[in-house]
Amino acid sequence: MLDRRPEDRTTLGQHGIRTLVVSACGAAARQDQCDVLAAHKDARAIVLDLTAADAAIFDDPFAAPSLSELAHRIERFPAPVIAALSGRVSGPCLALALAAHYRVAAAGAILLSPEASLGLVPAGAAAPRLMRLSGLAAAIAILAEGEAVPADAACGLRLLDKTTSGPVVPAAQVFARALLERGLGPRPTCTEERGLAGAAAQLGALTGLRQRAPALGEVLEATLLLPASAAAEVSEVLATETRRHPAAQARLHLASAECESRGTQAPDNLACAGLDSVCLDAAAAVLNAGGRVALIGPTLDAADAAADDLVARCGDAVIDRISAGVDPAALRRAEAVIVPLPLGPEPLRRLAETGPVDLPAALVSDLPLPASREALRAFPRGVPVQIAAGTSIAELGAGPAPDRAAIAALMRQAGIVPVLRRTDGPVGERLIARLRWAAQALLEEGAQVAQVDAAMRAARYARPVFETLDADGLDAPRSLLHEQLGPGRDARGAALPAILRAAGRNGQAAGHGYYLHGPDGPEADPALDHVLAQIRDKRGIAPRALNEAEILDALHGALVNAALELVAEGYSPATADLVAVRAAGAPAPGGGPLMAADARGLIPLRRALAPLAQTVPRLWAPHPLWSDAIKYGRRFCRRS
Repeated sequence: MLDRRPEDRTTLGQHGIRTLVVSACGAAARQDQCDVLAAHKDARAIVLDLTAADAAIFDDPFAAPSLSELAHRIERFPAPVIAALSGRVSGPCLALALAAHYRVAAAGAILLSPEASLGLVPAGAAAPRLMRLSGLAAAIAILAEGEAVPADAACGLRLLDKTTSGPVVPAAQVFARALLERGLGPRPTCTEERGLAGAAAQLGALTGLRQRAPALGEVLEATLLLPASAAAEVSEVLATETRRHPAAQARLHLASAECESRGTQAPDNLACAGLDSVCLDAAAAVLNAGGRVALIGPTLDAADAAADDLVARCGDAVIDRISAGVDPAALRRAEAVIVPLPLGPEPLRRLAETGPVDLPAALVSDLPLPASREALRAFPRGVPVQIAAGTSIAELGAGPAPDRAAIAALMRQAGIVPVLRRTDGPVGERLIARLRWAAQALLEEGAQVAQVDAAMRAARYARPVFETLDADGLDAPRSLLHEQLGPGRDARGAALPAILRAAGRNGQAAGHGYYLHGPDGPEADPALDHVLAQIRDKRGIAPRALNEAEILDALHGALVNAALELVAEGYSPATADLVAVRAAGAPAPGGGPLMAADARGLIPLRRALAPLAQTVPRLWAPHPLWSDAIKYGRRFCRRS
């Protein structure tokens, strides 16, 4: 994500209260904010409007002026600074809010620190400030465990001074005016001591934290023992160190893709036109966020059983927010609908009787099949959603932009990362198909089945190709789909699955596929070597021994080319990497194939693939974007 200079502005209201709008937190934006603060030291109070800030944790917080410097200037401003907050307050927004002297938030605001899941120390000295306000227990819950704090709870933790059910910026201006009328001035967070009460007793609580998150533990210990300025310095040093670590860079890269479609509030009144696991997971997420759920089942008993399951998962407090029945009229009282496909004839008949449901609807399937005409007639605002088995992404097909955004928010709330398709075809399945094709081509080149799978396990691929194919079944719909997405059976590396199926070798259930499956588990099958020898003879291939490094370079290179095809279609490099990791099982520690290629070196990887590029160019000859990156000295991915 490129750093954008924001359309920041200040307005001078009555009583000398100036409102400063922050719409971004990148380096150029931070310079603007510093300049504005320096130019308006005569203001009697500043309302820092963070309600529309695009403050992503993957923007570099250390480029000058750093986030820490901006936060310091806010904290040391000579007049009261009141932060106005709404929605998700996280990352740089949270750091700036904690640096302000007072905080006013919309009633639905949520404070959280996503850095916890990425193994980072928050930038901008957010950790010491949060602990000074709320104490060690709250700091550990929010910063180490990733606990999201609703606005009302944040008031109890002294993180907020006021909440409002109305527009938050006018409420913050009224709050500022009240401060001035009472003669109250700045309240720098660095002078707060309430969270540090009983410091000696709290040191023992850091023992477990030091084991789980040593850098954060060191920051919180410094906050207890050192002056505020020294603790802030320790925090900034460790924030820099944790962020610059390659593993953190990989996590940030993938996190940037997860944030690309963020922005719309998830619906808080959901209707489920089915009772499968995706529907119930989405329903549980809505209930846990305080929303309501209507379950429409094939029978009343089935709907009641699903409601009982949700109560068991979410607790007795949600009982009054669940309704269960068989009447599709209940769908119309929701804000959004989730619909598992294919719909049976009886649900379609009932829907036809009651008329179309004019709401955003997620039409969910596990294969990239088009929604039936009947389903689209029943749900005219339906958005096709594919959630393939074994993956954690939801691919959203065509639909009205607001409806896609609502469904994307619903998927994200359910813990599934949404990817907005830019073309009609599937995205994740294409990368899986390309990986399988590359692995099969390596067998024709001379690699062994067990050797390829062992190399993939060693490199931390989530699903070794041949073990997965045998477990799924070579005749399973998804296996057949991946062949259809491939190059055609006459291409090198593509003939083997059809030959095995014709011989009845459909995988583990049949007793043999790529492996021979016996009571002691899978083992090499000499009969497969014979089949491969026949394929090589027919194609004139002289087999050669391949080592682990060669196998991994070949698989990696094939995924790089497939990911670059997505980039050429308009997907960001981060999204292409995310799909490769979440759908195709590429190693997450490297950040996906494109980021791993940057680390490996684009020229060395191309050189390693040169012998294979002559055999199957589509798999291993560099994509034009790869050649361009080398020509112009670029990387595939930006560094965070």
